[in-house]
Amino acid sequence: MYASKTDKDQLATERNRHERTMNPKANVSHHTPFDSSEHREREAWRRKVTDKDLNIIPCVSAWSDICGYGRLLEKSNWNLKALRDNGFFEALSRAYEQLGHPFIADVPPRPTERVLVINDGIARTIDLSSPAHVEPALLLFYVRDLFIAHFQLMGNLARLGLGLRTVLAGGERCQYSPKSISGESILYHSGDPSAYGRALLGQQFVYYPPEFQMNTAFAAAYTIEALGSKAAIHPNRLYIARTWVETLSSVLPSPITVTDSSIEISHNGGAGLSLHFDRQLAVNAKGFETDVFKISGITVHANFEGEETVASMKGYDSW
Repeated sequence: MYASKTDKDQLATERNRHERTMNPKANVSHHTPFDSSEHREREAWRRKVTDKDLNIIPCVSAWSDICGYGRLLEKSNWNLKALRDNGFFEALSRAYEQLGHPFIADVPPRPTERVLVINDGIARTIDLSSPAHVEPALLLFYVRDLFIAHFQLMGNLARLGLGLRTVLAGGERCQYSPKSISGESILYHSGDPSAYGRALLGQQFVYYPPEFQMNTAFAAAYTIEALGSKAAIHPNRLYIARTWVETLSSVLPSPITVTDSSIEISHNGGAGLSLHFDRQLAVNAKGFETDVFKISGITVHANFEGEETVASMKGYDSW
């Protein structure tokens, strides 16, 4: 009969507790990973998973991908020095500057964005747990700023011979594990650790942001974007899944409406934002079926911002 990992952890914890009782010096000087707060946190999450005591939170997410990255890697023989010398890091730097920051920053449970940058892609997500925590105007500003940043970056990348594709989707997320593992979960030491030990204790070995744990909105955005041009998800456009519309609409005072050519988000009883699209696609991505709108422009109405602003978002279709 074999003991499970949980049983082994519990036995080790009891053994350490017994040793400290029998040897008072150990009570002060001896540290094991089983004594760490990270171990206790893992145990707590393990119980939550077993008890199915996990919080499901509605959210909207986005995935932006630089198009042409793979072609450049192949051309440079996967050599970063070659990529550096041909200016590709300028593209990555511009992407980080324009999309690698939150467009809405607040304190939970109010909507606040989390952004994760991975190589040539940028993921972002916002919790939308309840209308009570939402300031509608801030969400409209968020949508406006995200669209404008996408379009501006698209132009900058086009001048470097690259493209940009962004997909927005709605869904849910569920945290089921700790967000990180550090040297506290690895190092055994007695007394004050050495300089090497202190450095090891301060290292983060695992990063798992809670906002991206089992996030179906992010998964949908990423999966739709990965379908690529074969599924008519072409570079240099922004695409909105109907699930994004539905999730955002659920926390706004007035429902978002979809016409034959636009997604209408109202503000104080009047026009707020119009997100224009020139194509509606029926997408099946690994069993996830939704309509996807290919955005061609945005109108920020005077009722929302004091003056009307109209911006086309299809100027680089020939890339």
